[in-house]
Amino acid sequence: MDAATDGEEGRWMTYAELAAVRGIDRQSAARLSWRRHWRRQKDNHGTLRVFVPVEWQDGSQDASRDEPRDTTQDASRDISRVIKPLEEAIATLREQSERAITALKEQQEHERMELREQTDRERGRADAADRRADRAEARADALHDRLTAAEADRDRARAQAHTAQDELRQVEAEWRARGRWARLRAAWRGE
Repeated sequence: MDAATDGEEGRWMTYAELAAVRGIDRQSAARLSWRRHWRRQKDNHGTLRVFVPVEWQDGSQDASRDEPRDTTQDASRDISRVIKPLEEAIATLREQSERAITALKEQQEHERMELREQTDRERGRADAADRRADRAEARADALHDRLTAAEADRDRARAQAHTAQDELRQVEAEWRARGRWARLRAAWRGE
């Protein structure tokens, strides 16, 4: 596929190879081939290749056609220059993500422990409140029992008072019914 077609000089390249040679990204290489109307064709493996004229095969479009250039060595140097910082960036990002994951796990564990402690405190408060409520309910029951007993005593005392009052009225009525001389005689005798 490296042979020129119709007398044109050039080389069939993938978008990735063109991007590496030109120092641009793959999408820019695809746009460049569309703008320049370069021929496109799939190879036997189904990879799309573009016929790139010689003047576009290095970093500038004004390159001389008479000077052949080994672009594979330049491309590999360019690729290694790009890959090394990317690998370093990936390693840095991996370390940062591991640190972030570790910090997040620690924070989640800390929050879980705080939540457990808070839950235990709240349970303790609820249990103490239940005990206080039970004691208050027991005191209320005892007071209610005492009140009931006091009301019963009051009712008995009222009944006794009414009985005593009735007896007193009856004695007084009998005393008045005796007459004056009989009362004096009874008083003198101590009856």
